Amino acid sequence: MGGEMLYVLQQRLKAQKINSRKTSTVLDDITAAFVDPKIISAIFTDSPISSLSWIRSTLEKIALCSIMRLDQDSMNKLFDLMMMMVKFQLSTATGPREIILLTLNHVDGLRNMISRNGIHEKVNVVHELIIKVTVITDLSN
Repeated sequence: MGGEMLYVLQQRLKAQKINSRKTSTVLDDITAAFVDPKIISAIFTDSPISSLSWIRSTLEKIALCSIMRLDQDSMNKLFDLMMMMVKFQLSTATGPREIILLTLNHVDGLRNMISRNGIHEKVNVVHELIIKVTVITDLSN
C-alpha cells in the first residue's frame, strides 16, 4: 500500500504543478520513512497479519513525515484510493507468485521515484528481503 500511496501523491503533486525540487523532497522523505528499518521489520515479522487500523495509522504517520501536509479529509481520500488500488490488483492476481511480482514491481517503482542515494540503498535492501523471503517460502513448500 505504501507504493500506491507514493503513486497517488506523485500524481497529485504533478497535477498541482508543485515544483520538481519540492516533489522530490516529499517523495524522498515519505519513501525514507516507508523503508525505515523499524517499519520494514514490523512488516516482515513472523506474526499474524497486521490489522487494517495499524496499517492505516502507520501509513498516515509516514505520509505526514514530509514537508507536505494533508488534512483528515485528504488523508481519508488517499487511504480509500490506496485500498481501491490494492483490492483491484489483488483481485486480478492469478496467485501468490503474481502478488510477489506486483510487490517487486512496486519496489522498482519506488526506486524510480526517489533521488537520494541513501534511500536507494534502503529500497534495494527491501527488494532483496522480499526475494529472500519468497525463496525461503518456496523452498519450504
